[in-house]
Amino acid sequence: MPDYRLYHLHPDSSHFTGVDEMEADDDGMAIQLTAERPRDAATELWCGGHKIARFDARSDQPAGPQA
Repeated sequence: MPDYRLYHLHPDSSHFTGVDEMEADDDGMAIQLTAERPRDAATELWCGGHKIARFDARSDQPAGPQA
């Protein structure tokens, strides 16, 4: 089972600020697991020296009441 790393990027400099490790059967599963995670900054999914995907920051906060 391949090991994947999800690198968190600083919003201003795009330098890595943290990393989460995960296991998945393949790239598709790793992408799905990553896409479901909340993230307040952009992230990059890597497997070894191969960048799999980049994910933009997203807000998981529910929208406020509509006026």
